[in-house]
Amino acid sequence: MPENFVEFQKMLAIFFPRIIDLKAMMNEHKFLKGGLQELADALHVPRIGLQHQAGSDAMLTGETFFRFLEVWFCIGQSYLLRNTLMESWNPT
Repeated sequence: MPENFVEFQKMLAIFFPRIIDLKAMMNEHKFLKGGLQELADALHVPRIGLQHQAGSDAMLTGETFFRFLEVWFCIGQSYLLRNTLMESWNPT
């Protein structure tokens, strides 16, 4: 276990060098509001399982993320999305 938060961040960067925050991506687009379920509903991504269960939430997050990429790249928003991804990318 890391001894402090800084050590935790270093270890996190080793095991997960690229962290992309779906909520941060949503915040780039002011008309997208709400949480994961609202975004999934807006993108027509079905939930499998119960809300607030780790597996169900993880699966919905992944599927919603990839659907978000499909939709935003298809309608010409790739510049804004690319900026969001690059700001979230933490190369080490």
